[in-house]
Amino acid sequence: MSNTRELSYTAIIARLYRSGNRTKPWPFPSPVENSTASLAFSIAVIRFCALRMKAIAVRALVAAILVPLIGVQAAARSPFTLTVRLYNTSGIPARELTAARDAADSILRDTGIDVRFRACGRATDPCDTPLQSAEVVVRIIDAPAFNATLHPDAFGVTYIVKETNRGWLATVFADRIHSVATRVTVEPGTLLGRVMAHEVGHLLLGIDYHGPAGVMRAEWPDGVLDRDGDDWRFSMLEAERMHRVLAAL
Repeated sequence: MSNTRELSYTAIIARLYRSGNRTKPWPFPSPVENSTASLAFSIAVIRFCALRMKAIAVRALVAAILVPLIGVQAAARSPFTLTVRLYNTSGIPARELTAARDAADSILRDTGIDVRFRACGRATDPCDTPLQSAEVVVRIIDAPAFNATLHPDAFGVTYIVKETNRGWLATVFADRIHSVATRVTVEPGTLLGRVMAHEVGHLLLGIDYHGPAGVMRAEWPDGVLDRDGDDWRFSMLEAERMHRVLAAL
């Protein structure tokens, strides 16, 4: 499920930083920070179902043929660095968080991109400096109890600026992911990391993109959730596209 809303940059920032202290620097690049215009944001939603998990976005693009997935040894080295500011708002245990970071790091680093996770929080790093162009934010939270605009099966959302078809903010719902992981007997941290990698993929590849296989597939049947890491990779074409996006920043 996906929908498009007219949201100002300030509204997006307010949802990310709900603190009453508005004097701290905006966590977005300068062009975003200085803009007061309202732009259309497409919201990609990733869903789990009893029979399958769907990552559904507006006008999802699914290729007709399979494209090769990158193996660890085949990944090209890249001069590009992507920093992920990670907020563990839901307070998942350290062991599970480490597993999620390791899973996401392995998937993203396999593209040849140098990925760096920055643990943000009052007890660790306030992360109150403006967000740089090659930085994104991933929030791990529990799904809101009452939200008429959020699908009950949604396990993650990504905000994409329609003008540029990329974004900076993704949110994943740890409690819902944990429930699915229990149902299919998959390590919760590993599944959480895969969802995180998928959402970061949308931040770079755009709202319209889904692949026929790998971590960016549009549908995740229960039968594939317990497969090993080789089935959770970006394709070479996806990696090349992510490189081009980072090179243009």
